[in-house]
Amino acid sequence: MNSTNPFRLESYSVSELNQYIASLLEQDLFLKHIQVSGEISGMKVYHSSGHGYFTLKDENSSISCVIFSRWLKNLSIVPQDGMQVWVQGAVSVYTKQGRYQLYVENIVPVGLGEYYLRLENLKQKLYEEGLFDLEKKRPLPVRASKIGIVTSLYGAALRDMVRILRLRQPGIEVVVVHSLVQGPEAPASLCQGIARLNQYGKVDVIILGRGGGSAEDLKAFNEEEVVRAVHKSKIPVIAAIGHEVDYSLTDLAADVRAATPTQAAQLAVPEDEKLLQQIHAYQRILRERMLRKIHQTQMELDAEIAFMQEYIRKWILEQRKQCYLRDVQRFQRAMQSFWNRAKSKSERETLRLEALNPRKILQRGYACVLRGEEYLYQAASVQENECLWVQMQDGKLLVQVMKKEIHEKG
Repeated sequence: MNSTNPFRLESYSVSELNQYIASLLEQDLFLKHIQVSGEISGMKVYHSSGHGYFTLKDENSSISCVIFSRWLKNLSIVPQDGMQVWVQGAVSVYTKQGRYQLYVENIVPVGLGEYYLRLENLKQKLYEEGLFDLEKKRPLPVRASKIGIVTSLYGAALRDMVRILRLRQPGIEVVVVHSLVQGPEAPASLCQGIARLNQYGKVDVIILGRGGGSAEDLKAFNEEEVVRAVHKSKIPVIAAIGHEVDYSLTDLAADVRAATPTQAAQLAVPEDEKLLQQIHAYQRILRERMLRKIHQTQMELDAEIAFMQEYIRKWILEQRKQCYLRDVQRFQRAMQSFWNRAKSKSERETLRLEALNPRKILQRGYACVLRGEEYLYQAASVQENECLWVQMQDGKLLVQVMKKEIHEKG
């Protein structure tokens, strides 16, 4: 056993131990999404990072908490010491100090805690039904001629939107449907306004919105019936609810979310200059795509031409080869025919010559008379007492003519 380690052969560093504990906590589904109530104490925000650090406590215990800047700036409240709140987040370990803490993503007053819990459940339900799917979002028209607005006739938001719309496009028509934007009757009023504009059917875009307010003021835009009405609308909807930090379920269901009502008007009616820039951008994209298509088509055509040229070349060679083979076959047939005729004629001539061959005659019992090498055919040409040769089948005889007789013709 190693004398320097009396416990066991294998040991772990502090960092490894803390990381192991952190992994255990991060795997716990209960601790990954947890809501805890308590009182804020020792709230500090560091300007260098923008992160917030505080302690959440009750009468018997406390836990260290951290909220990163991206979550802190989106809160609907300013967290302060002494506040009774609900916090939502995950428990993990700060491995550098071996201290577990709550990493907070949202903070709401205790009075609104149950509401926010119900809101999260509704959000999950609607998400699973596909009401927030990005692929179902409809694009806004490039140039709208008539805008529908569902909002309160008495709010400053309406005046700002109409002013921006008329400034950008003086001749544009604006159809306003008055609706309550807060209170228990607001959800039904908002749904009715959206339905009326869809029934009217002559507006290009619907802006649904109101000015800023507290979380309680904006509750109507988190109601399920309003979210479903926005999703059901056949006309594209721009949600313009509160200020930039305000976010509602209606924003998630709308085709476009505007940070403010003013921005909604700007999105609904783009400036002519921006519209021209967009058109020019589309023209450039279209030109580039056309050039790419032309280039691609040209390459395909060149390849096809090269293929056809090679095909034609091979076809011509094949045709020439076939013609050559046919000519060779015709020549071979002609030569064979000529050879057959020549052979037949030669055989006939051979037979004829064979028939005239003196040796053949001698074989039949005849003899030839020769004077030296000269064949004699007439008795009149022979003199008496002349010595002549008689050619027979098996040899020659030297004879002397003792007497000759001449036969008369007739």
